[in-house]
Amino acid sequence: MKKKIKKSVSVLSAMALVCFALIVGGCKKEPLVESSMREQIKNIEAPWEKIRYDYSYLETKLDQANQYLTSQKLSLEDLKQLHNLVNTVFGEYPTKIFSNWKQRNVDIFEDELFAHEKVKRMSYITIIDDFNPFKDRGMKYNLYDGSGIYLIPEHIGEREDYLFVPFKILQTAMPNNVQSWGQWMLVVKRSKNMSYQWKIYDIETMSYSLAVAPERYQKEWAVIYDGTDLLSRLKDPNSKYWINNEELDGAYWEYYNGQRDQRPVKDIKNIKKRQSSYKNHDVAKYAYKYSCQATSLANQNDTYCYRKIFKYWKGKDCANFASQCLLVGKIPMDNLWKCDPKNGKLEGSSTWRSCTMLFDHLLTKEYAEVISGLEIYNAYVQNQESDLQWGDLVFIRQEPYGYTKEHVVIVNHSYQHTNEYYNGTPRYTKSGHSQNQHDLQLDEYIADDGVIRYWDKRLFKRRVVGLHITY
Repeated sequence: MKKKIKKSVSVLSAMALVCFALIVGGCKKEPLVESSMREQIKNIEAPWEKIRYDYSYLETKLDQANQYLTSQKLSLEDLKQLHNLVNTVFGEYPTKIFSNWKQRNVDIFEDELFAHEKVKRMSYITIIDDFNPFKDRGMKYNLYDGSGIYLIPEHIGEREDYLFVPFKILQTAMPNNVQSWGQWMLVVKRSKNMSYQWKIYDIETMSYSLAVAPERYQKEWAVIYDGTDLLSRLKDPNSKYWINNEELDGAYWEYYNGQRDQRPVKDIKNIKKRQSSYKNHDVAKYAYKYSCQATSLANQNDTYCYRKIFKYWKGKDCANFASQCLLVGKIPMDNLWKCDPKNGKLEGSSTWRSCTMLFDHLLTKEYAEVISGLEIYNAYVQNQESDLQWGDLVFIRQEPYGYTKEHVVIVNHSYQHTNEYYNGTPRYTKSGHSQNQHDLQLDEYIADDGVIRYWDKRLFKRRVVGLHITY
């Protein structure tokens, strides 16, 4: 007991010294704060470890686990192996990485668990980005102060020879500390003569899809998951998904792999300057004025603040609204992108109201330049500049690095271009329709309980892409 008391006192004393140093401004925030917290992590047993080998919750789930499977039925032993696999990758590995941060290295990950080196590296990057216990914003996973890591057997699905295995980890929305379960999906394939009997081909988060399109994932979301782009990258290690990822090699990879202390600073490209034609502030004002504030999932599609002259497309009005904003900004209509009077309303063409077609049209007409999700991500986590400005568009891809766009919003405020910063970091606010978003920060969304939650920033890199209007 005395040892425990002494240990607690020493930890509190260390924390007090850190607080004092920060108050007097005598040190930088990262080294002292993080080193102190890491020392605490080294000295605790994480809750997931205490129940790592508790398989009792699986014993009554076998029938549910097999209900959507046809070619590869699972046994209870299979479920236990999968449980061990997710606890190894999402429990054991993060604990090793963050308890000895300066010595981090991808060699912690066992080669035999992964289909190829790129999957291994992507999984490693995912752990560092999403499971960092020191971040103050976004979703923080409670490996150290939460519950266990569990399979969701009733939603297991399959595609060809691949098994889609969902699991959940308790997460905390920072900075408001609201807890909920984060859902993930492990894509695996049977592999004999291995200790785990399974090989990992991909890791996909389902939390964002569940928030944006809950009707699509009410029940068997891992079963009905649209895996068109996913299957192509599972089969081809040289697909665009892997080749276009800047973090799997070079300077970014050196940071993740412990060869450099800081993420590399990416020079902003010499993007075409706006001409006087595009009225970006008028666009931002319109987006702000005609977007509604949602307080729960129930009023995510309320239309009381919409411009009544335009036809409303229930549940899929985001591109229609973005096009209205662009029109206000003086982007010219043509035979593809237009809206015409019909039944007393202005009704947009297919290019006008389709996210993917709108994205392509703006690039084809040379009205915009692409801003990568990585650039937007770095603006958030590293205080870097970005070309994203008032009146620009932010699209969400349906799948990571995929072609199809499923959502679009307007940047209605750019703090970094008005010398206003969020805790020293550039921030943007967005407004849009379907579902309603009014002056939310780019990483915010309204959950079904009415609470503002935050995306994992990894989603910026994989699913977000911006368009800077240069017309």
